[in-house]
Amino acid sequence: MSSANVVGPWEALLTVPEQVEAAIADFEASFELLDDDIEDILIVGLDAELFSEDLIAACLQPVLECPVIVHRGVLPPAWVGPKTLLLVVSVAGSSDESLQILSLALQSEASVLAVSAEEELISLVRSHGESVVVLPENVGVDRSSLLPLTGFCLRGLVEVGIGNCLTEYLSEAIEVLHQRRDSIDLRERSEARNLATMIEGSTPVIYGTDSVGLAAAKQWKYAVQNLLQTRAYWAPLQEGITEYLIGKDAAQSYTQIRLSNRYESAATALFPARDLAGDSVVVTANGSSPVARLFDLILLGESMSLELAKTAGINLDS
Repeated sequence: MSSANVVGPWEALLTVPEQVEAAIADFEASFELLDDDIEDILIVGLDAELFSEDLIAACLQPVLECPVIVHRGVLPPAWVGPKTLLLVVSVAGSSDESLQILSLALQSEASVLAVSAEEELISLVRSHGESVVVLPENVGVDRSSLLPLTGFCLRGLVEVGIGNCLTEYLSEAIEVLHQRRDSIDLRERSEARNLATMIEGSTPVIYGTDSVGLAAAKQWKYAVQNLLQTRAYWAPLQEGITEYLIGKDAAQSYTQIRLSNRYESAATALFPARDLAGDSVVVTANGSSPVARLFDLILLGESMSLELAKTAGINLDS
């Protein structure tokens, strides 16, 4: 799951399909199944640089009948109790504040699945007889670990009896990742390069049209902003952000990118964004399951940001 053995961000990106595949195939832990009366899932991510909890929720929300909520507060919501599953994801370690929310959730008799390599967190969860998936020590917080970590967590949920369909969805996601990687690696004019050419010199405004599109839009924004140290925006497909941007700087050129999928409702057309100065494009995710579509969009966004960095003359190996 780590990109420690590769030379740079491009090489790390091109090994993502194999990293995801290995993360799922090497999963050897087994747990007692959760009771069937789990009524809600609360996801807490303790790694500020990754936001893997957003991707996990985006994969679960379209397929589970119970609410799936990402939480970033210090105190757990008042409704957390015996029928709640708390999924805790921590790669880089946990703070006193994050351990506090975990302790309070355990006191509320919530079921807990912890995905971590941090000893204090693991000891706390195990002391209450709850489930732990120990990450390999070489798993990092670099962006190339985002999809392997997400796949690993989804596999952990399957092990405790949540979302059995995720096994099939993860298999499809790996196939879609291989297809996307091959298009990046082999084609001179890949979709990622075309998008980078369109965005160059403008400010990207990235919209999502459902839980998958929103999670991907947020990650695209962070990928562009962190790598290029430039402005980027993400939002639901609505007029609010464009009203703000038009009033903020009417002379600025924007590129609007709508992350879509073949299965979205036509009702999204009822919420058109006002035109901004610049180009607009619709990016359609590949795959039939939400997991495959999300993984495809994430890999495309990461490769697009690297293409932008290359065009901008940024040394990616430094």
